[in-house]
Amino acid sequence: DGDLRGALDPAVEACRDYCQSRGFVSAGDLLDLDDTYLAAQELRRAGVLLGDALRVGDEEERYVLALLNGASEGERPSPGAVPESMRAVRGLGYAAAVETYRSDVRSFCDGEIPEPERGLLERLREHAKRVKALDGEVDPDDADRLVAAARAVGDSLRGDDSGVERARSHLDQLEELV
Repeated sequence: DGDLRGALDPAVEACRDYCQSRGFVSAGDLLDLDDTYLAAQELRRAGVLLGDALRVGDEEERYVLALLNGASEGERPSPGAVPESMRAVRGLGYAAAVETYRSDVRSFCDGEIPEPERGLLERLREHAKRVKALDGEVDPDDADRLVAAARAVGDSLRGDDSGVERARSHLDQLEELV
């Protein structure tokens, strides 16, 4: 427990700094919503949750260690590996990542977002708000669908003709679950 907390504190601080300095527009190009950023957002929230916990269980410890060990390489636990007690960490981390990405997409488009991407970004915003309203307590697969939809919108804006349809499909799946 103490070793984990000792490793977690500086990692959480590094993740906070990384997330605040990281943008998704560089030299006029829209960048990907990458796994390193997602892991950093998730790790920040894991640090807060575990910092308040009196005891950390084995399942939670394995999960956080997997995040710690993989974050810089863009590796993160699969949705099935997220312990029930850590679902909020993933949900809130991914909702925050999607909101930041969405904001940068708007900047990338200079506020002139074409349709259908504008409508898809609005749907993304609604789903991210819903996740936050639920305090992140959503199925990890749904959190991944939210990210996949955001990535697909970005792909579309970079010229991938299948991006719009993929984003719609992911968002439709989320709406079926509500």
